[in-house]
Amino acid sequence: MGPNAPPHADPAGIVFHPFSWFPFAGLGIAVATHCEPCILVHLEKAIASGASKAEILEACAVAIAMGGGPAMAYLPLVLKYLEEHPS
Repeated sequence: MGPNAPPHADPAGIVFHPFSWFPFAGLGIAVATHCEPCILVHLEKAIASGASKAEILEACAVAIAMGGGPAMAYLPLVLKYLEEHPS
């Protein structure tokens, strides 16, 4: 199934959009691993894919839950980027 595959539903009726989670996974990993250049690249990709500010911040929240205080130190970078690049 490629990135242009149509959405599909599982038996519970939840609709999945193939590969729609990639930008969030990359961003979460970048925040959790404290990679500033990676964060900026994945923020750009998330916004280009149509991600909302709330979705981006949710991905960051998961990364912070897993990475703790050191990951949280990168939240101001994300917030500044979102302020400078409104979607």
